[in-house]
Amino acid sequence: MLGLKRDTGFTLIEVLLTIVIIAVVFISISGYFANSVIYTHQAGKRAQAVKIAADTMENIKLACINDWDTLNLSYYSEIDNLIDSDYSLKADDFKINSRITGNIDIDGDGNNDGRLITVVISWDGSKKEIELKSLVVKK
Repeated sequence: MLGLKRDTGFTLIEVLLTIVIIAVVFISISGYFANSVIYTHQAGKRAQAVKIAADTMENIKLACINDWDTLNLSYYSEIDNLIDSDYSLKADDFKINSRITGNIDIDGDGNNDGRLITVVISWDGSKKEIELKSLVVKK
């Protein structure tokens, strides 16, 4: 037998070094995924706020068509009015503020033919908000 003894294994230092390298890579990647979960949740709430703002604006435009003179925007400032709609609210802390920010006389006859409408949706205790503005013209 001609010396069949071979050194074919890993030393303890090589194994420990491999574990340390894998741990460093895993920790940095797990931090990235944890942040992506947070950003995805925030983006979902923002998308939901945009949908609520757009739907509220469309409801206001419809109300302007139906009854221009006695438009009451306080009705469109309550989240409870949206419960019957197709919303799946992820949080119940959305606040809606809708107001007429200006009247416009488009044709110069002295009558208000247009209204500037602003819808503001805030959430997370009013820390974050989006604002949607539109011009609504009398038919």
